[in-house]
Amino acid sequence: MGRPGPGAHPDLALDLPERAARADGRRLVLFFDEFQEVASERRPYGDPDLVTKRMRAAFQRSPSVSFLFAGSLEHVMRDLFAPGNRAFSGFGSFHRLHPIAAEDWSISTWFSSATTPRSTATFRRWSRPVEHIRRLHKNALRVARALARGESVPRQLPPAIRDRMLKLLMRAGIVEHVARADWRIVDPLFQAYLRDLDPLG
Repeated sequence: MGRPGPGAHPDLALDLPERAARADGRRLVLFFDEFQEVASERRPYGDPDLVTKRMRAAFQRSPSVSFLFAGSLEHVMRDLFAPGNRAFSGFGSFHRLHPIAAEDWSISTWFSSATTPRSTATFRRWSRPVEHIRRLHKNALRVARALARGESVPRQLPPAIRDRMLKLLMRAGIVEHVARADWRIVDPLFQAYLRDLDPLG
C-alpha cells in the first residue's frame, strides 16, 4: 500500500499549529493567504461548508494560536465570515489594509512585468475577478477598465448607471473611493491586468 497523501489526515494537519506552539512554549500566528480559495468553484479542498466547520472546530481548540486570514476577493471573504449560518461567522473581525505605497510593490511589480498579461498564471489569477465584474452589470468591466487606465468613468453612460457601477464595484472590493470624483482599483496588480485587458477578451 502506498503512503497516504497530504489530505488524508486533515485533523492532524489542523491540530499541528497548536502542538507546535506548545512544544516550543510560545504563541504562534498562522497566516492564510488567498483564503477565499477554500470556497472557490473548483472546491480544491472539498465541500466548503464541511471544510470550514472542521477548521473552526480545530482552531477553537488551539488557544496558543492566533489566525490571520487574507484574501483578494473581498466579497467572497465577507461571505465566508459574515453570515450567521457560516462556520466562521463571528470568528474574529475584518481589517482593511491601508493603501500600499508604490515602492512597497516593487518586488511584485517586477514579477508581474516578467510575465505577459496573458500568461497562463496571470490569466488564471485574474480570470475569476474579471468574470465576477462581468456578472455585476454589462457595463461594469467597461467602467473598471477605464479606472484602471486612469480615465474618468465613461461619460456616454447615464449618471445613474455610472453611480450604480461604482457602487457595485466598491461593494465587490474592486474599487475604492479616494476623493470626490476620484476612484481607483484597489489592487495595483489587478489594475495593471485590467489596463492591458482586451475589451473583447
